[in-house]
Amino acid sequence: MAADGASAFRGALGRIGWSVPAANAFTNEGFDAMDSLGLVTCDRLKDICKIIHRGTDGVAAVPAAGGNAAVAVAAAPGIPGIVIPMMWEYKLSGMHLWVSERLRQGTPVVAEDFTAAIGNLYTRKVRELEEAKDEEGVQVKPPAPFSKETKWIPFFKLLVNYLSSVTGVNKVPLDYVIRKDDDIAPPDTEFETEHEKL
Repeated sequence: MAADGASAFRGALGRIGWSVPAANAFTNEGFDAMDSLGLVTCDRLKDICKIIHRGTDGVAAVPAAGGNAAVAVAAAPGIPGIVIPMMWEYKLSGMHLWVSERLRQGTPVVAEDFTAAIGNLYTRKVRELEEAKDEEGVQVKPPAPFSKETKWIPFFKLLVNYLSSVTGVNKVPLDYVIRKDDDIAPPDTEFETEHEKL
């Protein structure tokens, strides 16, 4: 069963452009089925890609008898590194997101369900999540609380600046709640069209 899962996983890696040797090297790192991607973080996947790229130097670390220290012992001849292009790594991040979503929803992870189109869709989702994370990093300092000593005009400018950097539903800046016109119709006014109402 594990061999079938690894074979299906290698097929899914092939659908996002991975070469056969690279897919084999990835499953040789202990990923015996596609759902095993859910056991690691995206950062760990990047580390594994670096390991595959670097290859082995012919030395393996094994635990020493009776202790936690690792002792270097001679191993089989080193495995040459395999180039993992950045796009493969990025598409692997999309696959990781797809697997994580399915595991979170309790939906079975079937490697055959992961097509090239789904891979592209989830790779774009990864990019959108990264962009949203970058936007969250930019924060404008809120103005100091208004008090008797505070002058209104500078405070108002700081408040508008702050509210324009904070987004609400559908990424709409919160400064839209501030009325810029003094010509405000009474609340009970009826309008002929929705456009006039706005």
